[in-house]
Amino acid sequence: INLFLLILIPFPLHKVYKRKLLNFIISKLAKSTIYLGFHVNKKIINIEKLNFEKPSIIIANHSSFLDILLMIMLSPKVIIMVKKWVYNSPIFGFFIRYSGYLFIPEGADYNIDKIHSKIKDGYSIVIFPEGSRSFDGNIQRFHKGAFYLAQQLKLDIQPILIVGANYVNKKNDFIIKSGELILFVLDRITPNHDSFKKRFGCN
Repeated sequence: INLFLLILIPFPLHKVYKRKLLNFIISKLAKSTIYLGFHVNKKIINIEKLNFEKPSIIIANHSSFLDILLMIMLSPKVIIMVKKWVYNSPIFGFFIRYSGYLFIPEGADYNIDKIHSKIKDGYSIVIFPEGSRSFDGNIQRFHKGAFYLAQQLKLDIQPILIVGANYVNKKNDFIIKSGELILFVLDRITPNHDSFKKRFGCN
């Protein structure tokens, strides 16, 4: 991707279109990487509930590096909230920054205008509210950042449950085992939903 980006940057095209092209390629590469694992069964349940024409905050559990690929492959209109070390990585950082991925070093209200601009550009933002990968696959405590952003920007929350990723590829493991990767797409939670308003005080 970095080599492709070196070709793309000097190309006489507006940066907005370059970014869209780059995100399209990243999404397709992520999908091909997942589906090239023929020894792993893949399934998306309730895929019809996904609507990338209406941007949202996508939340998912996190126990494997595969979670990132699974989210990116869903649509070129998906970008991920990454950690600072990923954003500044000499390997990933170049295309991560150019693709418009975000990081929040100082809490959920940091640079909210930049986040809002991505939403206006039509991107949905993936946040793993656990903050880091679970070692055993059990869901850890959620941090409030994703929900705070959804409240501030009046966005739907799109929950997705990832099953099997921890078994197929555990944290800090390079082996891809035979198994099954399942994405359960759950119902969107809208800002005008009673439970949302009661919990986060949205009007």
